Amino acid sequence: PPIYNIDINTEASGFILGLPYYRARLLRRDGNLHNAEILYRFNFAEKHWLAPAFRYAKHDLDGEAMSRDVYDGQLTYLYMGDPISVVVNGLIGYADYDKRNPIYNKTQDDNRYGIGAQVYYRNPFGWRPFGSEKFSLFGSVGYFLSDANIDFYDTEVLLGIVGFSFRF
Repeated sequence: PPIYNIDINTEASGFILGLPYYRARLLRRDGNLHNAEILYRFNFAEKHWLAPAFRYAKHDLDGEAMSRDVYDGQLTYLYMGDPISVVVNGLIGYADYDKRNPIYNKTQDDNRYGIGAQVYYRNPFGWRPFGSEKFSLFGSVGYFLSDANIDFYDTEVLLGIVGFSFRF
């Protein structure tokens, strides 16, 4: 959905550090998240697609030091073969925060990078569990890095998943 409401019932960011009330409120994470995306898929060969996308997100949060605008560009390549399909994604982006963080005394900015790949194998080895023609095994790997100018907020994620799916 393009709009989310974030409600953290026991928000205590900043208060447990002994910050004055007016400064601790800058760290509140309650609020709304608005998303918009523009994407176009090019079919450049029979089974090959390329899909560039631009995403904008507005984190309109109660804490102005946590509120931010996020800009992401993504490029996706799809190979829709039979029985193997492959999806490869690359992402580069930027997050621009509204106000100075009261703990670190600077306004946060993040540079965001990501890459991922998924492989799907439809009806492997002729398997058709429960008679389903829409059974797949899949594997996925991904890496994401958010490099913030405040080291505490640096994020690095390495992901690996193996599973199966049924489509109805």
